[in-house]
Amino acid sequence: MFELMRELFQILNDARRRRGSIDFDLNEAEVIIDAGGVVEAIIALQRNVAHRLIEEFMLLANETVAHATSKRRARRRSIASTRSRTSSRSRSSRSSSPASATASARR
Repeated sequence: MFELMRELFQILNDARRRRGSIDFDLNEAEVIIDAGGVVEAIIALQRNVAHRLIEEFMLLANETVAHATSKRRARRRSIASTRSRTSSRSRSSRSSSPASATASARR
């Protein structure tokens, strides 16, 4: 199972790199503090494949949400634009109709 996880990580990571993503694969620091609250040591934590796989899933989730949000906003803008054009056409056709011309002449 661990080998399958490693393969999945590699597939996701390679796909992300092909899309031009920057990989900040840096070790995290762990601060070791004694009972008195004094720093004893700062050590570099090594990230294993499980950590990296979880990170790939989190990045993929963020990309998916961003893509869905972007599509939704584009669709809303398109609908608003269509409504705006339809509304302005409706107003211009009303103002050029014979009834509105007669009403304007009466004023």
